[in-house]
Amino acid sequence: MTKISPEFEENMPAEVILPVSADVSFACNHFPKYKLGPDNQILDEPKEDNKGPSLKEVVERETSQLSEQHKRLSVRDLASKFDKNLSAAAKLADEAKLREVASLEGHVLLKKLRDALESLRGRMAGRHKEDVEQAISMVEALAVKLTQKEGELIQEKFEVKKLANFLKQASEDAKKLVNQEKSFACAEIESARGVVQRFGEALEEEERICENSKNQAPVVQELIEEVQEGRRIKLMHQPNKMIDMEHELRALRTQIREKSIFSVKLQKELAISKREEENKSRLYMLDGSESLGSCLRLRPCSDRATLLSKCSFQWYRISSEGSQKEVIAGANKSAYAPEPIDVGRMLEVEIISNGQKVTVTTAGPIDPAAGLGSYVETLLRKSNSEFNVVISQVNGQDHPSRSVHVLNVGKMRIKLCRGWITKAREIYSMSMQLCGVRAESTAAAKQLFWQARKGLSYVLTFDSERERNAAIIVSRKYAQDFNKLVCVNIDQAPAAIVDGAAAGKRAAAGKPVPKKVAVKTKPKEVIEISPDTEEAKAKDKHEKQLQKKKEGGEEDKPKKKAPTLSSVLTARSKAACGLANKPKEQIVDIDAKDADNHLAAVEYVEDIYKFYKLAENESRPHNYMHSQPDVNEKMRSILVDWLMDVHHKFELQPETLYLAINIIDRFLSVKIVPRRELQLVGISAMLIASKYEEIWAPEVNDLVCIADRAYDHQQILVMEKTILGKLEWNLTVPTHYVFLARFIKAAIPDEELENMVYFLAELGMMHYDTIMFCPSMVAASAVYAARCALNKTPSWTETLKLHTGFSEPQLVGCAKLLAFFHSKAAESKLEVVYRKYSNPERGAVAILQPAKSLLMLSSGNQL
Repeated sequence: MTKISPEFEENMPAEVILPVSADVSFACNHFPKYKLGPDNQILDEPKEDNKGPSLKEVVERETSQLSEQHKRLSVRDLASKFDKNLSAAAKLADEAKLREVASLEGHVLLKKLRDALESLRGRMAGRHKEDVEQAISMVEALAVKLTQKEGELIQEKFEVKKLANFLKQASEDAKKLVNQEKSFACAEIESARGVVQRFGEALEEEERICENSKNQAPVVQELIEEVQEGRRIKLMHQPNKMIDMEHELRALRTQIREKSIFSVKLQKELAISKREEENKSRLYMLDGSESLGSCLRLRPCSDRATLLSKCSFQWYRISSEGSQKEVIAGANKSAYAPEPIDVGRMLEVEIISNGQKVTVTTAGPIDPAAGLGSYVETLLRKSNSEFNVVISQVNGQDHPSRSVHVLNVGKMRIKLCRGWITKAREIYSMSMQLCGVRAESTAAAKQLFWQARKGLSYVLTFDSERERNAAIIVSRKYAQDFNKLVCVNIDQAPAAIVDGAAAGKRAAAGKPVPKKVAVKTKPKEVIEISPDTEEAKAKDKHEKQLQKKKEGGEEDKPKKKAPTLSSVLTARSKAACGLANKPKEQIVDIDAKDADNHLAAVEYVEDIYKFYKLAENESRPHNYMHSQPDVNEKMRSILVDWLMDVHHKFELQPETLYLAINIIDRFLSVKIVPRRELQLVGISAMLIASKYEEIWAPEVNDLVCIADRAYDHQQILVMEKTILGKLEWNLTVPTHYVFLARFIKAAIPDEELENMVYFLAELGMMHYDTIMFCPSMVAASAVYAARCALNKTPSWTETLKLHTGFSEPQLVGCAKLLAFFHSKAAESKLEVVYRKYSNPERGAVAILQPAKSLLMLSSGNQL
């Protein structure tokens, strides 16, 4: 039997009089006399009839009995007890009503009797008149007493009603407890049933194992017999001697292992000492600590050494065993600052002067910097890392300003900015290069060369060597995670760019510039494809004529650009597909069907979207994440993912979601928000957007419940007022949705394409990286990426180009990002958007393959 819950004992008031059982018998046939005091205690009253127990005694006895038994009573018994007491109280109430009726009848009779006596008194005289007056006084006394009885009866009726209400409430509570305990018991039964089922499965598995073991018993028995026979033979042949030999053999193996380790150490020390002796006899030597964070410089150590300004240099990396030798591209100066990739390897510099070659090698491998590993681990725990840098050079030219900038190394891109101004922001790609500066600079160990893209490069000076090395390690790690390759060893001789200004000055002064050593690379095999079209043949003929002009000495004439293999292949593909002489695509009038629809405002729609294009930059949030100390990109993504779920549950309009996220980003751009209030900002933004867009907006209490009561009603209203004040009540802004509606119409879509566009747009809106693009760019990129994913041809039409204002090359960067998000959506923990568009009602577009052409462009040309 289920016992009573301990919460029930806490909910019962201590002062409440426990109910009277229904099986109590009263000796008298009228309602007992008792009164309740101010604290609901029973007050003593004089007894008129002592034949039976008083109501006070019955209540006290029942109270004591319940007090002793309430811990061992079951919930069901307690409920039945309350029901009996409730019926007893009903009986008492009925009896009080009968007594009230009898009292009223007594009043009527007394009044009639008094009237009769009054009439007799007027007719009587003498002694009879005194008797009548005495009778009248007795009747009046009876009337007064009856009135008192009526007052007592009314008081008793009120008390009975109060007791009945309490018993009724207690009975309902007991029934609730019964239902609760019943549900608990059902859950326990189901749990026990599951345990029994698991035990049954385990027993069945054990039986199967026993049967298998019985089947294998003969084989096991044979093996046991063979082992016992081997032990017997071993014991017969001098077991003590065999054990001693085993111990000796183990000791010999241990000694051999120790000696081999010692010999390897001696060989390394011998090689290092040999190199040191060779360096002593050499003409040059290396100055500086052979560790990460230092700078190694060549200096002559003999009078026979040629001046360094007349020599050329080339640095190499050598493995610790000396078996592999790797050229360090661009390292052709007399100084070199080791990079993280050099740790554990030796460095060698080759000096060439007057046709003679001299090599100098470090005494040992480059040692790691102290504390760098733990510092890098700390940085990798963050979503992005920021470093204070000073721009020393831009595209090989000295930068005049020495202001401090911030280099933000993220998981998907690297950004260089100063305050609100962004100098460069690029996603990891094959064209990006990152390494230490290979120049004769005093701060070379603190400097880093970053080529963001072709035609844009920087030399950045960090505060310390540790931060410079950490930036290189972290960027390489993030680039590998992004399935890209950051070229840490610059293959295009960046030292010439870095030190280009100095080289130009030396040449202008007439000083000889040292000849650089050209490292020959293995020529790549080029597959020659014979052109089949007239256009390709013409290009080949033109290329041959250019070659003849070069051989004939016509080098002074301006050279025309020769067709590349890519252009030949493109021309050949166009000709094969019949696109070489294809007529220009016709532009579709997408508003023709709405000419008679006055709500479509066809005559004004073009002007409206021109205004949207101008206004979107005014209401566009800027890059605010570096100004939020307690909020990061991952937290924003989690918030947006949750708001999308809330939007779906409330069945709100799509415009509400896009406006709410716009409000959040704009507010975070101008206000620092603590981490504990980020969800409050999201709820309040959803409330504001709902009031603006919806006919029936959710109530504040609904938002309090959906947030699991993390914030109360007043906090949401205060945050709503704060947001509106910071945004200056400007809520009429062009969001992604207004552009999506127009651009989807221009794409002349089917249902699948429309669902895919909205899926990519919401996926991009959830990630912070798309904030760098304006809403119209994100909307157009979503249409372009959706058409690529669904293999629509052409991917970008002239109609789309006209109405969006963007050409296909302008959209590739943002579209690549959306395609990447699509490829990772199934693995992401933020699954609301993916689950929403995996539903067959929305065409299940989320489970389709992303745009492979964009993913190939994103990963770079690997050929």
